[in-house]
Amino acid sequence: VDVLEPAGPWVGIAQDVSPAVVEREFQVGRGDVLCLITDGVVEATAAGGELFGEERLAALLCEPGPRTASQVLSTIFERAEGFMAAQADDMTAVILRRKHDDDQ
Repeated sequence: VDVLEPAGPWVGIAQDVSPAVVEREFQVGRGDVLCLITDGVVEATAAGGELFGEERLAALLCEPGPRTASQVLSTIFERAEGFMAAQADDMTAVILRRKHDDDQ
């Protein structure tokens, strides 16, 4: 799992964010999954105060087996919602999966 930390401003924090926008380029290989999230996913909090965290999300993304983008997305929300005591922030995720050549 490669984590790209946000380098620019948050959406909606200022009217014109163009001077602070940082562009990045990377490749998504066959079978790779690209996961884009808001902080509410990793900051989902259990009753004892423990965060769902990046490590738990990374482990979930590394689980073996062929999974569709839809299945990965469902698993993220099932695990985060099952982990947290109550939802305190929005949780948004976008999953893109590049298919293998032999995938249908």
